[in-house]
Amino acid sequence: MEKKIDYIELLVNVSGDKLKELYCKAKIFWYLCGLDQTDPALVEHFGMTIVEAMENKLVPIVFDGGGQREIVDHGECGYRVKNIFHLIKYTYELIRDEKKREQFIEKSVVKSKLYSRERFESNFKEYFTELIKEYREFKKTNEN
Repeated sequence: MEKKIDYIELLVNVSGDKLKELYCKAKIFWYLCGLDQTDPALVEHFGMTIVEAMENKLVPIVFDGGGQREIVDHGECGYRVKNIFHLIKYTYELIRDEKKREQFIEKSVVKSKLYSRERFESNFKEYFTELIKEYREFKKTNEN
């Protein structure tokens, strides 16, 4: 006899509105692109979707590879997994331990701000301001 689990839904390619609705209802975010892959091209290089989930107060459980290693600090703001066993283990842990889940949410929201548009624009401007400054200095010293 098959047991139905009412509180887990697997959805793919949902609309933006549906995604926002799901973010409001969910507590945990699974992202497993790359699991069981041997071809590096099939592993997520950087998962902005993960950052978006963290920004929306979901705890990420992600495949331990690619860009996910940069985004998710294992045991701090989420978990990185290499197999289904660990996916189940950490999911169960977070379902049962609301206090830990809330701590992870706080840290994941903070971590998501590292990848904000504002921070990117600020770093971009700072980088090119410094580059222009160095170019002008180089040009000035090499004009003679």
